[in-house]
Amino acid sequence: MSHPLRPAPAALAALALALPAQAPPAWTIATNPAGVNPPDVVGVGKLTAWRDGSVLRVHSASTRRWHSLAIGPGAVLRITNDCLVVQDGATWHGFASHRGRFEPLPVSAQAQLLNPLGNNNDSLLLVRDGSLLHAFSGFTGTWVTRPVSSAFGWSVQRHVALIADGVLLSGLDAYSGQWHDLTVATPPITLSTDGTAGLAIGPTEIHGFSANTASWRSAPAVPGAATARNDDWMLWYDQHQMLAYSGTQGRFEQAPVGAAAVVANEDDFALVDTVFGLVAWSAIRGAFSAPIAPAGARVRANVAVATIAEAGAVHGYSAARNTFATLPLPSSAEDAAGSVAYALDAGTGLPWCYSALTGLWCAPPADVLPGPPAITTTMALLPTTSGVRAFSARSGATVPLAAAGLTLLGNATSALGGAWNATDFFAFDARTGRWQSLPRASPSPPVVQIWRTAMSVIDGQVVAGFGAQDGRWSTAVLPEPMVAIRTNSEGSRIVTASHVLAHAAVAELTCAAQFPEFRRVFAAGGTARFYLPLGSGDLAVFAGGLFAPAPIAVPGFGALLLDPATLAALFVLPDPSGSTVEILLPVPASAGLLGSEWAFQALVAPAGGAPWLSGAATLLVL
Repeated sequence: MSHPLRPAPAALAALALALPAQAPPAWTIATNPAGVNPPDVVGVGKLTAWRDGSVLRVHSASTRRWHSLAIGPGAVLRITNDCLVVQDGATWHGFASHRGRFEPLPVSAQAQLLNPLGNNNDSLLLVRDGSLLHAFSGFTGTWVTRPVSSAFGWSVQRHVALIADGVLLSGLDAYSGQWHDLTVATPPITLSTDGTAGLAIGPTEIHGFSANTASWRSAPAVPGAATARNDDWMLWYDQHQMLAYSGTQGRFEQAPVGAAAVVANEDDFALVDTVFGLVAWSAIRGAFSAPIAPAGARVRANVAVATIAEAGAVHGYSAARNTFATLPLPSSAEDAAGSVAYALDAGTGLPWCYSALTGLWCAPPADVLPGPPAITTTMALLPTTSGVRAFSARSGATVPLAAAGLTLLGNATSALGGAWNATDFFAFDARTGRWQSLPRASPSPPVVQIWRTAMSVIDGQVVAGFGAQDGRWSTAVLPEPMVAIRTNSEGSRIVTASHVLAHAAVAELTCAAQFPEFRRVFAAGGTARFYLPLGSGDLAVFAGGLFAPAPIAVPGFGALLLDPATLAALFVLPDPSGSTVEILLPVPASAGLLGSEWAFQALVAPAGGAPWLSGAATLLVL
């Protein structure tokens, strides 16, 4: 339960108690003295599951807890980034990472899980059981059931599902976990789902369903058109016209311009070869761009950013803004990742960096060395004469780190970037533009893994973790030598002989939107969803604003990360139906909000315990 946001500069002090903070730890350990069989421990996304004999133990990074379920010897487990299902005889159980509870589903012997094998990123699960279709959401943690005919068609992937039952279409969005019906004139021929976009394609009409807006739109079909499809969009084109659908915006867009080919096909955009040269389709903005460059230009593209190089110039394209900026110099090499790109000056070898969030090129500072930077989806690491600089996609700033003997950390498929040397680990928090350091515990070379938004480190007997959506180092002590380690997109696990250590790479307060750290984009005009674990009798204050220039120490509570002058707040009560409360924040479709980013933090007062300040969740409005 919650109340509307209101200005409250002193709101986070309202629940003050003179007791030490007791925030749940980021590392949580499960134990079995009889031993752990490493193949029995699996995980993706926010979830780690351990089949410990007759008990299934599941750790959720969102709840920072282990949860248990008694299972039979024949139980079958399917796990995805945000949910899992335990198929156990006449009762199946769904588990949602955001809710932290097992939800039973009575089934018959003919029940069938419809999600294709390999769809590890799905946040929706579909179960067909005779004339009933059951759906489970990793955000709501509940099953919804509806009748279907024996001839219904279906498709499910990531955050959207579609069914077609004659002329009745229905779309399911993972965020609300509800079906949305549409009656059409002609049954569709094809169903396609991915990301937030569901398409029901018929001979004369195309119907698009958006998980972001939970709504249907329709457009006339383009007979005989070529197509391209990716995470949040689909494009149809022939020599006369282009038609595109954006699941992010929940609408179609048409251009009276023909196309010959799709030159780049990424999560959030496409580059299309037209008679006017290369034109971009941005699923984030739901619009086509002006012509950018000749069709023969050299293209490097990834997720929401691209470089398009021609003789004497390099154009940086932003799908987040649907604009491009021109760097008027010849380039010897370019590359792109997520929301960051670079081009090397052919004359000096120095790197120029481009941000898809600001839409601007950044000149290399005087201390930057020639050569390509190491890029991640949110930053570029540029070696300097005294250490390294982190170029931030959010601000366009290059933040220095003065340190000797650095080994750089990061990869182009992940958000995290950092470094280590003989004395310290360093991680760059791209949300606040600050370097975060952690002293080394061992002189031996560390074991470091980075995947998507999570980093895990083994440094002698100390294990450490850092999350791009958390921005804090957290540590634990290995109870015995490591047997196996695996870093997933939003959490990590370390297995020893008799322990499983699980790390939460997200803050205690999480947001359904993830961009630019990960895929889920939030569009202005929608409702932002936040999740905060609260127990029975707990109270909380949920506050939003801008990040403070530096953390503000609040003795006994932790660190206030928000600027007190910008705060607005609401009081939050626990949800009687579960251990996690969902906080809904409607955001106006205001042009003034586009490109703005907001930070959110919670002060939690547990029943009978000491209050504590959570880490921060962020929301980038596009």
